[in-house]
Amino acid sequence: MSEKMFPLMKPHDRKKHEMWDILKAPRSVPWAFLAPHEEQAQRNHSQSLARLASRGGLDAGEILAIVTGKKWSEISKNYEYNIRTLMGLLDKYGETNATE
Repeated sequence: MSEKMFPLMKPHDRKKHEMWDILKAPRSVPWAFLAPHEEQAQRNHSQSLARLASRGGLDAGEILAIVTGKKWSEISKNYEYNIRTLMGLLDKYGETNATE
């Protein structure tokens, strides 16, 4: 059985799209990575994770805001930084869950 995933929105901006490809950014994140932060998603977007996923997901900065308990406006606007930070958090998440 495969793990439920939450979509990571691909950028429309050409330069950000190229950065997405160069960094080999994930196309989705594990639902369980976001699930503990459902309340922050609701605060930031006035929508549940399920509703956000059905609408195409979130971008890296929006996901970072949710998992770090911040408003989206408090997150860096540097796309490369956000992707790299998210990928680092996902690596740590994967390591933690691999040992459980």
